[in-house]
Amino acid sequence: MAKEGNEIKEEPKKNGTKRIDRDEKGRFIQGNPGGGRPKGSVSVVEAIKRKLKEIPKDSKKSYLEYLTDALFSKAIKDKDINAIKDIINRVDGMPKQTIDQNINETREIPESIEELEEEAVRILDEVAAERENKKHNGKTDKE
Repeated sequence: MAKEGNEIKEEPKKNGTKRIDRDEKGRFIQGNPGGGRPKGSVSVVEAIKRKLKEIPKDSKKSYLEYLTDALFSKAIKDKDINAIKDIINRVDGMPKQTIDQNINETREIPESIEELEEEAVRILDEVAAERENKKHNGKTDKE
């Protein structure tokens, strides 16, 4: 147990060599350090955000304003379709993509480890026989 102020926190339990960091509902338990980026690590995104807020000497505009001006100039003056798409996607978000998936194959799920092993052996035998057939017919796997 770790003491934090007046509060006592339970350390994550160990299950063999693996720590148990979550409760039965999958939530982090009290005392878990959580996750995320290690303390003291460098974030390039945060550095860029700070720089974009800066205003260069002898200027009234921030780097962010210069960046957006350059992007709009490229999109409008140069009629750059990729720059136009970038602006639209930043404003409206990426268009939704739908995936149509039709699976017509059905398989029985093995009820025991033994059935699973038998199925695996059967499949491996089929693959081996197919390869052997290709060898005898003068074909290789790379064709």
